[in-house]
Amino acid sequence: MTKQEPSDESVLIARIRNSRRPVVFLLGSALTQPEVGGARGVSNVETIAARLAETLGEDAGPNFAAAREREEHAEAYRLGFEELIRTHGQDAADAIVRKAVLDAYTTLGDEQRGRLLDPGDAHIDACSSLDDEGWYLRESVIALGQVLASDSKKFATVLTTNFDPLVEVAVARGGGVARRSVVRRDGNPGDHAGIGTHVVYLHGYWFGVDTLHTEVQTSESRPQLQSTLRRLIAKSTVVVLGYSGWRDVLMEAVAACAADANDRPDVLWGSRKEKDPRIEDVLRPAGTRAQFFEHVDMHSFLPSLRDALELDAADTGFGPAEKARREKWLEPPYDEALKPGRDLAGARLLMPRYGVVPMMGRDALLADFADWCMGGGLKIRSVSYTHLTLPTSDLVEI
Repeated sequence: MTKQEPSDESVLIARIRNSRRPVVFLLGSALTQPEVGGARGVSNVETIAARLAETLGEDAGPNFAAAREREEHAEAYRLGFEELIRTHGQDAADAIVRKAVLDAYTTLGDEQRGRLLDPGDAHIDACSSLDDEGWYLRESVIALGQVLASDSKKFATVLTTNFDPLVEVAVARGGGVARRSVVRRDGNPGDHAGIGTHVVYLHGYWFGVDTLHTEVQTSESRPQLQSTLRRLIAKSTVVVLGYSGWRDVLMEAVAACAADANDRPDVLWGSRKEKDPRIEDVLRPAGTRAQFFEHVDMHSFLPSLRDALELDAADTGFGPAEKARREKWLEPPYDEALKPGRDLAGARLLMPRYGVVPMMGRDALLADFADWCMGGGLKIRSVSYTHLTLPTSDLVEI
């Protein structure tokens, strides 16, 4: 019997497994969208375009209406946000994003939803205090979280043009730790120190900062960020899934890296259908350092990757490599752990009542203690080893 050629999906899995470089995932909006119409997930461009039309009303222009009529949903999305920002302002655009992201949350009452969608600053506290357990994760996102949590040294960075927090939630459910950088205009996410998976939001976040949608916004010059991304791409294996290659700072960094013979990128571009000739032209100067993988459905691929790495789908613990780095254990009470100068990097807190709690260090332990206090009804704004800060700004010694 003639041996069949391996599929692009299986070759991509092999490339990731065999890479000696840090693996960077570059993820687009398809990751967290609903599996089927009416299912939970972050709203897709078609649903968002419909909401844009509803919000715009008579302010909707003919080009936007024509794009919707042709069912060119991505174009309608872009044109709709251009018109919304021009006629209603950036706050209206950010509110559309919040509503889209909250479609992935499972239990919201009318009063709570009202606070989350408040057009003023009141929504920030409401959004930041949402219980992570309420987010719906489809199986592919769960699998991604388990892969990232299994080895935070190899899978150290996620770059995303998404606005939602579901990658961070997935890492936490997989037993890992995620840290967040939201790049506002230009900036250097490499300045963000810490351990765990670094999730970098390149087009904004679902609350608290502006979101980028229009070609003018995404193509704005961001030289510091481009330089940082280029250095990261040059030294990593970059796995692209669900990203269409906007005209943005990320594609500029990829193009610059591909064109410079002194850079040595390793770009693995996965496409749900055939490879895009436009992207192929951008990456052609990189030669064999850019490979395309066609007919890769990220929602079947990510569980397959998890299985190939021999991670148990039911296991929410750390993979072998991560466990080897996390053999330091702490037990209650908090008093010794909270003392200044304690080295808790890579430690986990063992609490009989709550199981194993991953910790990023002393600051994260303090934050966890503050969450515990607030969960118990104590009105505490911040916490340190020696003081609790109440909403009145009074200091209470502990």
